[in-house]
Amino acid sequence: MNSLVKHGKVIRGWLGVSIQDLNQGLAKAMGLDQTIGVLVSEVAEDGPAQKAGIKRGDVILKINGKQVNNTGQLRSTIASLGAGAKVSIQYVRNKKEKTSTVELDQLPENLAAHSFFEKDYGALSGITIAPLNDGTKSKFQIPDQVNQGVIITSVKDGSPSQMANLRPGDIILEINRMEVNSVDDFRDAYKKSSNGDTLLLVYRNGRAYYLVLKK
Repeated sequence: MNSLVKHGKVIRGWLGVSIQDLNQGLAKAMGLDQTIGVLVSEVAEDGPAQKAGIKRGDVILKINGKQVNNTGQLRSTIASLGAGAKVSIQYVRNKKEKTSTVELDQLPENLAAHSFFEKDYGALSGITIAPLNDGTKSKFQIPDQVNQGVIITSVKDGSPSQMANLRPGDIILEINRMEVNSVDDFRDAYKKSSNGDTLLLVYRNGRAYYLVLKK
């Protein structure tokens, strides 16, 4: 509510980490005695977490004294606290518990991912896409010379996109011969397409190929 009053929109908090749930295999490999907490797999350069000293391989246990059990809980907690909030994060590193105070930031526009789960997107519903930048290229091991398109960061199980054989790491270069260089381009190009088939130009594993989807 305060965010709406001050900014006219909700500004969610951003910690600046990629995270994953712990399982017994990961916990054992990392020398942990339990699977409680969330594993930090990547830390954004100059992000809030890095500035507070949090590193890859740390396991976040608590936020503001409240136990964190899974990635969904951590994400929703951080988002709801909002940009500018100062939070206490308790974590484990090398079997030792540490505590850092982190000032949350707002997710930078160039890192924001957008989900398209609506039925209006037909065969393309069920994907999450993000701009192609240094962060996403590094995560999905995209060559430096690839500088056009938007990247698929996730595909929902059982969705039309998965049935169309789209995968995380695929780069959408064109929709119906229209170049795609941003999330807005993606949205506009798809909505301008006809009610018939949708022609995609997709980059995967070093080559580009065309794919026809039923809208």
